[in-house]
Amino acid sequence: MPGSDARSRALRWAAHLRQQRAETLASLESGDVSLADCFSRAGDDAIGAIAIGCLLEAVPGVRKVDARRAMAAAGISGDVSLADCPVRDRSEVIEIARRLCE
Repeated sequence: MPGSDARSRALRWAAHLRQQRAETLASLESGDVSLADCFSRAGDDAIGAIAIGCLLEAVPGVRKVDARRAMAAAGISGDVSLADCPVRDRSEVIEIARRLCE
């Protein structure tokens, strides 16, 4: 079947990216990596695709509702990917996480 090899390669690549994103979020939840570490890896295809809201909610001690309210108050959309997040918003998200973990 024509194109089946390309399709299977694409499926393996997509599965690999999903696995990397899951591992990154698990590392963030366990405290092995910091939010700033994740932002520094925003250029990575897998990490850069993670939504800011999911990333903030994965920080230990941050409740989902509090994270969403704080981002809304700061005017930051939780749907923006890590790669597309402006530098100003990155520092604000880190500050929000710090405040919510106190």
